[in-house]
Amino acid sequence: FIVSVIAKEGLTQFSMRAGKKINSQSLIADGWHHRSDALVSLMILVGIFIGEYFWWVDSIMGIIVSLVIFYTTYIILKKSISTLIGEKPSEDFEAEIRKIVTNNVSHDVKLHHLHSHKYGDNRELTFHIRLPADMRLEDAHKIAEELEEKIRKEKNIETTIHVEPI
Repeated sequence: FIVSVIAKEGLTQFSMRAGKKINSQSLIADGWHHRSDALVSLMILVGIFIGEYFWWVDSIMGIIVSLVIFYTTYIILKKSISTLIGEKPSEDFEAEIRKIVTNNVSHDVKLHHLHSHKYGDNRELTFHIRLPADMRLEDAHKIAEELEEKIRKEKNIETTIHVEPI
């Protein structure tokens, strides 16, 4: 039993380090899975030795195991879901994007609603720009395409820009 706990914690450390090194949420999640297995095994061991003296220990251990599983699930889902549905980019990154937009568009452009999405190793950016309402649709579309290409070349990020009238 104790060997199992030590082995599981070793797998936890390996998976977590490898996951952080290659930025893999799957490996990090696997590390959390190993850690929860190790904790559950430890609690079972405690329950076996103490449970015969204190009848309520088994119930407490069950509650703690449930909390560990819920916490682990929360940590994994929070990180995974936020990168998929989009996160607000850092202020520095947002400033860099604003600079690219400002330097490449001669019109008064208002940029907003920036979201960064991550799918495996791929990073994508979506945002909205506001252009004059009297601008031709073709011209507005051309500006968006040129900005998408410029950001793709400078930042190596696939970008989708939604154009709105002011």
